[in-house]
Amino acid sequence: MDRIIDQEEDYKEIRNKPGIIIYTKIGSRLNKDTITIKADVDLGSRYMINDIINLLLKVEDRPTWDPTAKEYFMDKRYDDCLLLKRYEIIIPMPFMQNREFVEKQITFRSNGRFYVYSSSVDDSLEPLKPKLMRAKTFLCASRFTQEGDTIKVTMVSQMDMKLFLPSFLLGGKMADELEQFKDCLIKKLEKTLSY
Repeated sequence: MDRIIDQEEDYKEIRNKPGIIIYTKIGSRLNKDTITIKADVDLGSRYMINDIINLLLKVEDRPTWDPTAKEYFMDKRYDDCLLLKRYEIIIPMPFMQNREFVEKQITFRSNGRFYVYSSSVDDSLEPLKPKLMRAKTFLCASRFTQEGDTIKVTMVSQMDMKLFLPSFLLGGKMADELEQFKDCLIKKLEKTLSY
């Protein structure tokens, strides 16, 4: 998984702000037409890595702090680390249906790092909800590390959102969403830890 996350070939930096750097590339060996987005996020030294992981793994709570998530829940848990999750994301564009994802996800720790990997299941395994469009996750990989007191997260995601936008517009839209996600995550951590 580190090889996927650390790959730098063909990525173009599209955003560089304090605490977050975002890159994109078009196509890959898995799919030549989709966009891959990569983000390096610095969450600073205020939080414990377990606080962040616990918050992210409580998928049912996600809509309470992530404004893009309308529904987010686990359908099935196969063991301690493999689960099937289903979620709906809000598409904030006129006349566009929300997107539904159904993914298998595995989480594990290795060498002091925490990893999350997910990809879509075959549509035939899970029926589509009415009035939604099924989007595809080819791969979504995240690595959480603690470097000294600082927590770093690297995320790589290749999805087909079925938005039918030019790549440069889609890259900018996805970068906006990632930046918003980081800000919402920090706000939720602050609120959670202030109790």
